[in-house]
Amino acid sequence: RHPCKRRCCDGTACPPCEEVCGRKLRCGNHRCPAPCHPGPCRPCPLTVAFGCACGRMSSSLPCGAESRAIPPRCYGVCPVPGLCRHARATPSGSQHRCHWGPCPPCTFGPCGT
Repeated sequence: RHPCKRRCCDGTACPPCEEVCGRKLRCGNHRCPAPCHPGPCRPCPLTVAFGCACGRMSSSLPCGAESRAIPPRCYGVCPVPGLCRHARATPSGSQHRCHWGPCPPCTFGPCGT
């Protein structure tokens, strides 16, 4: 706190603050690394790698934007083997295209795994 009893001030009523701001940023993951300042904080300066399941396609996004991002398109084969008996019985191994998130269910009849 400043001698003027405000959390942060413009430095006219008291000497400028030397401390780090430390307020939680809009990304929800980090705190503001800038020196103490009035007004809103700048966006998070960090980036997050965002990619498909096999890792062939990836992009860099601003921190906090990954929940709203559209995953990159990948035309490779998913590296996760199928869990049902059809995956072991078919020559293709019940392969499916690379994706984001959990694997789709089995497409053979009533299996659904």
